[in-house]
Amino acid sequence: MIGLFNKTLTIKRSVEVSDGQGGWVKQYQDIGQVRGRISAASIAERTAAAQEHAEVSHVVFCDANADIKRGDLVTDGRITIKIIGVRNPSQADHHLECPGVEIQNE
Repeated sequence: MIGLFNKTLTIKRSVEVSDGQGGWVKQYQDIGQVRGRISAASIAERTAAAQEHAEVSHVVFCDANADIKRGDLVTDGRITIKIIGVRNPSQADHHLECPGVEIQNE
């Protein structure tokens, strides 16, 4: 699996920053990079997500030590995925599978 991590992925996390007027706004800031892969979700993954009333369009695969959490954005510079979950298959600490939804750039 590690050999299939063919992209450098940037992880972005939501943080609150001052709006300059006494309030706070949420923004995504880069928190790091990791080697990984973004793949289109299979029919089985999409069906399983739908049964849980969730939408999944892609799955991000990365090293088990990656600092990635639900709500993060992951991009390879071409596509951006909002992570809706983080799984450690079989609790093997080999890699993470992170289902998510593609975010369309405006």
